[in-house]
Amino acid sequence: MDINYPIVGAVLLFMILLIIFIIRRNLKDEREFEEELNQPDPEDPNEKSE
Repeated sequence: MDINYPIVGAVLLFMILLIIFIIRRNLKDEREFEEELNQPDPEDPNEKSE
């Protein structure tokens, strides 16, 4: 049984690119979520108003 190296190479390249895409998107979403948590809640009754 012969191994079809171009197909295996293409699949490996696709998998590597997919993993990189998922990691970058996760980091971006994490930063956005942290910024969202740092925003004051306008409906928070315990927050001091000046």
